[in-house]
Amino acid sequence: MRRLDAAMLDYCAAVESNAFLGYGVMGVALRGRWPSYGPVDRAAAAVDTIVLEEIAERRATGAAGDFLAMLVDTSDDATLARDLRGLLLAGYETTAVTLASVVEQLAHHPDVLARLHDEVDAGGHAYSDAVVHETMRLRPSFPFTGRRATRDPELAGLSVKRGTMLIISVMALQEREDVYPEPRAFRPERFLGERPGTYTWLAFGGGPHRCIGASLALFEARIVLRELLTQRTIEPLPGRPKPPRQTHPMLVPSDGARVVLRGRG
Repeated sequence: MRRLDAAMLDYCAAVESNAFLGYGVMGVALRGRWPSYGPVDRAAAAVDTIVLEEIAERRATGAAGDFLAMLVDTSDDATLARDLRGLLLAGYETTAVTLASVVEQLAHHPDVLARLHDEVDAGGHAYSDAVVHETMRLRPSFPFTGRRATRDPELAGLSVKRGTMLIISVMALQEREDVYPEPRAFRPERFLGERPGTYTWLAFGGGPHRCIGASLALFEARIVLRELLTQRTIEPLPGRPKPPRQTHPMLVPSDGARVVLRGRG
């Protein structure tokens, strides 16, 4: 685990560097694809080497009962190591940012927090899920998504050539008043009894090529909120919440979503 921790820190530092972002954006602009980047490739290979050792041990011992043991027979080792890095390791940051944004919203909406406490105490999760969906509508961790045109369509009178990379503003869509009345208001009730729209809620991307880890991330958020609110309640620090800031290229709480946690008597 110590080796994996160190390798993951190196991997995250490479992926989160401004050099990687700038190089990738230039590649998309000039060649229509995200290019390979040496420091990231080497860091990823170092992580995969450690994961491959763990996979080999699972195969040799026949160990069962954990997530990795369930997957060892689903694909070849190299593919499995890559997928684990993407699904479980590289996805930590977006889930953490989303949970921070959820806590920040709850701190400044005591009526929502009170209702959520009641639901948690009763053992439910429908309102909790709605809170997460509404937070991701207002504060998507990634404010944009992209798709490449596979034909020559016409969009709103604009002719698009096949192969063109289209960048879609997630926030512009999710703050449309004709889709979400009072779009700047935090209203989890929007999603009670109604799943987020495939093409009107793009927090995980849209269509059949949405984020592969979407279900896992939502399940993690449900569990973390339940455990947190079973034992603690949330209060805001003095002052109004600040708008999120952008960092490589995620939207994150400006002050790290600092709140006050108090025990529940």
